[in-house]
Amino acid sequence: MRWSGNRGNGSSIPPQDRILSILPYLIPLLDSLTFGKYVFQKVPLLSQILLVPLLPLYNIYRGIPFLAFGVFLLLFVLVVRNINVSRFIRFNTYQALILDIALIFPQLFQGVNLSAAIPASVTEICTTAVFYAIMMAVSYAAVMNAQGKLPDEIPALSDSVKQQLGPF
Repeated sequence: MRWSGNRGNGSSIPPQDRILSILPYLIPLLDSLTFGKYVFQKVPLLSQILLVPLLPLYNIYRGIPFLAFGVFLLLFVLVVRNINVSRFIRFNTYQALILDIALIFPQLFQGVNLSAAIPASVTEICTTAVFYAIMMAVSYAAVMNAQGKLPDEIPALSDSVKQQLGPF
């Protein structure tokens, strides 16, 4: 049976699939927290709302060597490439993984000492923009999934995921 997506009321997506489709977005969410440094300094309430509950999970996720890589590989092999898993869950898992891959590029510049070449204000703007972009994508996906709707309108990303997954 082919599932073409559900832009309607979402009643055909079981509640457990809705929950399971949201969980993979924890990966890009956790990986984006370092980009929120300036936001958390300027908006301490956001730090309390977002960081405090995620900090134990973040410490485990980042504290065990290669755990992040292992989780990434397991999700790709056991979920994305498994046609026995619903397309709704596979689409969301793959989209979350691609979103996480997109974070590699800004992370490359975090370790480089560019303070002499790039003003601090530009660094702050760029890292804050990355943080907000990931937060918006993850929030959009979570809300759409909770409603049982496919979050397939993230520019460039969603189309790529659709093409890679194919019709199955």
